Amino acid sequence: MIGDRVRVDGVPHVVTGISGTGVRLADAAGEVIAATVTGLLAEGRLDLDGAEGGRRSVPRREAGLEGLPEAMVETARWWERHIAEVVYGLPPDAPTGTRPKPQYDPELHSLTAREKAKTGELAAAGHRVSASTLKHRRQRWEAIGLAGLKRSRRLPRSRRRRQRS
Repeated sequence: MIGDRVRVDGVPHVVTGISGTGVRLADAAGEVIAATVTGLLAEGRLDLDGAEGGRRSVPRREAGLEGLPEAMVETARWWERHIAEVVYGLPPDAPTGTRPKPQYDPELHSLTAREKAKTGELAAAGHRVSASTLKHRRQRWEAIGLAGLKRSRRLPRSRRRRQRS
């Protein structure tokens, strides 16, 4: 799970992201590696017993969503599924061995191109999302996790301006 501690090549790392069979790990110096769990295990590089007592330094996946209405949590999870597919090429629930759709394959397309493909896919499904909205949500998800995707209840700009006067 996100926040779990593992060792890679004997060096402590924290799990910072998971998507399908892929995992993103960060060490104490902030160096990030992305790999597949099966690849690390097959090479004998991964120790799942944890590091430094298994203490967590990263919030759990659900942190920041406690007490929110279930509909809001489900919306955040919906966004996470789409954003993970843009970032990693696969949604979080992809079965082992699944290959990314060509338009989301990180080996074939830039992040910007994958974001553009996702906005097109969402529009075709009836969800109008601008490229900048998707980018900002992705950045919040990468920085905060699932809680970064919860909907904020800000007033429209015109109402905010009137209230300041």
